[in-house]
Amino acid sequence: MMNGRSSDGKITTYPKTSSIIGSVMFLLLATSPALAIKVPRGMNTRPSLNVCRPLLDTVVPATDDGEGSNSEVLARDLSRFGDAAKHELLNRAAGNQPGWRNVAGAILSDWPSWDPSDVPPLRNALQMDPGGWVARPLGRIATPEAIQTLVEDLPRGEENQTDFALSHLGARAMLPETKAKSLEEIESETATRAEKMVA
Repeated sequence: MMNGRSSDGKITTYPKTSSIIGSVMFLLLATSPALAIKVPRGMNTRPSLNVCRPLLDTVVPATDDGEGSNSEVLARDLSRFGDAAKHELLNRAAGNQPGWRNVAGAILSDWPSWDPSDVPPLRNALQMDPGGWVARPLGRIATPEAIQTLVEDLPRGEENQTDFALSHLGARAMLPETKAKSLEEIESETATRAEKMVA
C-alpha cells in the first residue's frame, strides 16, 4: 500500500499500482477462453488413428468457440493415417457435437490433399456449420460443384471462411453452374465483409 497526505494533513492510503494491475490480469486470465486448440502430448508419435481419437476427445470443447489455431499441427499429425483420418474428421465435421464440428473443420482446412469425390461430405459439413472452416478445402478443390456449394452458402453468414474461399477463387467463382449470383455480387459481398472485419 502507498500513503499520501492531503491538503488538510490527513493521511490517505492507496493500493500499489502493481497490485491493481496484477488483480486485473488475474481476472482476465481466469475468465478468458483458451486461445488455441489443444494438441495432446505425443500426438505425433501415436501409432494409429484409434489411439489418437480418444486423445483428441479429451481436449475438444463441448461448444463451438470458432478457434482454429494449431489446426496445421493437428492436420500434420493426423494426415499420417491417410484417408481413414480424413473421413473420420469429415464425419465429425458434420456431426451433432458443436465443439467437434469446429475442431474437425479447422483441421480439415489445413489437410494436405483433396479430390472432387470429397465435395459431398464437405457440403454436408458446411450445411451443419455455415461459413465454417470446411469452406477452405472446397475453395481448393474448385470444381463447379465445389464452387456452387460455396456460392449457395454465402448468404448464410457474415465475415466467414466462405468469403475467404470465394475471394481467393476470384473470377473462377463465376461458372455457368453458379447462377445464384453474379461475379459482381459475390465480389461486392466479400469486399463489404472484409471492410467490416478491418474497421
